[in-house]
Parts: sequence; C-alpha cells; structure tokens
Amino acid sequence: MLYAVTSYFNPAGYRSRLANYRLFRRRLAVPLVAVELSFDGRFELGPGDADRLLQVRGADVMFQKERLLNLALKALPDDCQAVAWLDCDVLMADGWVEAALRALEERALVQLYASQYNLSADARPERPREGDRVLFGTAVAKKLATGEMTLDDFSAEAAPVAGTAWGLAWAARRELLSRHGFYDACILGSGDAALVCAAVGGFERPREALRMSDRRHRHYLAWAEPFHRDVQGRIGYLDLPILHLWHGEAGRRRYRERHQEMAAFDFDPVTDIGLTEEGCWRWTSAKPELHAYVARYFPSRREDDSSASDTGAPA
Repeated sequence: MLYAVTSYFNPAGYRSRLANYRLFRRRLAVPLVAVELSFDGRFELGPGDADRLLQVRGADVMFQKERLLNLALKALPDDCQAVAWLDCDVLMADGWVEAALRALEERALVQLYASQYNLSADARPERPREGDRVLFGTAVAKKLATGEMTLDDFSAEAAPVAGTAWGLAWAARRELLSRHGFYDACILGSGDAALVCAAVGGFERPREALRMSDRRHRHYLAWAEPFHRDVQGRIGYLDLPILHLWHGEAGRRRYRERHQEMAAFDFDPVTDIGLTEEGCWRWTSAKPELHAYVARYFPSRREDDSSASDTGAPA
C-alpha cells in the first residue's frame, strides 16, 4: 500500500500556507502522515488534517522539511510498502497512485509528474481556468529520460538547465527510504535537488549550487554515496501534470542567492546543528549572524503578497 508523507512548518505565519495545506489534504487520494513543527508552541493543524499527525516543537527557525520527513518515515504503519513525499501545496493528477505503483516495479525513484504548472495569485484552485495556470517547466526525471539532460548537466561547471522542476512530488519503495532516510541538512532549502543529484551520481553539483564547504560536502557524501549505490540512476516519471498552488512571488524566494549569501557564514552541519529531544534541528554553535540570516529568510518571502505572478520553482 502507498502512503503519502508531508511536512508543515510556518515560522512567518502565512495564511496561504494553511489554506494550501487544507486544499492539498482534501484532494489527496491516499492516507497521509504529516509532521507539523511549531516554533512558538502553537499548532495550526488539527486531527482531521492527516491520517496520522505528529506535532513537534522546540526547534530553531530553519528549513526543516527533510528532517520532518524523516520523522514521518518512522510513523508509517506496517502495511506501507511505498511512500510518496509531497509538498503540501500541490494538487495531484487523477490516477497518479496506480501509475506510481506500476512505475516503482521498475524504478527506484519516481517523480510523480511530467509537467509543473503554477497557479496564479487570483486562480480558483478548485476549478482553475485555462489562464489560471502557467507552465513552469518539465520534471528533471523526464528530461533525463528524453536526453534533454545528461550527467554532464550535474557537473560542478554546468550551467543550470532552465525550466527544470526538481521537487514537489516523488515516490520510492519504503525499504529504500527506511535504509537511507532523506538528506536533512539543507537548512535553507534545495533538499530535493540534493537527493536527485545523489540518485544519478552528480555529487559535485550540490557543492556548487549550495555553496558547500569541503567539510559540508563530505557530510553530504556520507549520505549520498550509499544512496546512489542503491538507486544507480534508476529514476522515472509519470506522464501527468501537477499543479503548484500560489504562495507568493517566486523572485522573493531567491533560490540561488540564498545559498550564495549563506556561504559567508561557513555552515557546518556537524557542529552548527543538533537534534532536540523531539528530533528536530536546533542551533548548537555560537554563530548569531548565521542564525539571524536563516530566520530572516522566511518573512522575506512575503508569501501572502499577491502582487505578482508566480513562475518559479518549489522551495
């Protein structure tokens, strides 16, 4: 049986995040395990918002998506055989569950769509009109399958391939994820890209894109190399669309700039972060400038501001 897992944290208190989650939940066709992290002790989700809802607190403000997904993996029931990890601001296409299970018979990882469409700020998500959605790009798994991308595009020197969708929705067999977990030290986002690079053996690309120091890159490789040995580039995709719900103008998320700027603080996952009793990240080093920079990033995204159209990639 296939289960979905997702993470929810909202340090800036955006209204759109909760609204998007509720719509995502209503439209989801499989049982859901969700982990919500509260930074101030107040929770936004309730019992009806997931089949299994874990709520944790006491962590510091940073991007904790993959850390929470690792907690969700531990909460899956015994009858779970396959896992879809989904951002909680997407609407899946009809028929994706059956298609994913078929694809996983041959592939280790499956991206659960071929084309990503972003909904505009004034769209009606329940019944979007033709002009309400904008084609962002093509799934990275499809680009690899069709030859539009090759392993050369994962080298440190390669320029980013425009119109590539890396995240939002993936699936794998449970045993693969139980063995390796998710790489969870991308504290400013881009964990999906780090996972894809590991899957295909493009280990140098995250060093460049995330501006990793040598020490941070070794930490990544300790997870990525064993993961790659099991996956061996066996990734596929579903020939389906996915809708990405509006949550602010993409330019404010500063996907590349955020990593360039954080590099100045020499983030080291070995010494700068550690686990709380509930299994979330907290700061363990005396780097107040790093801590402040990461905390400021979330309100700077202004996700409730609908002043422009969103044509960007997921966080």
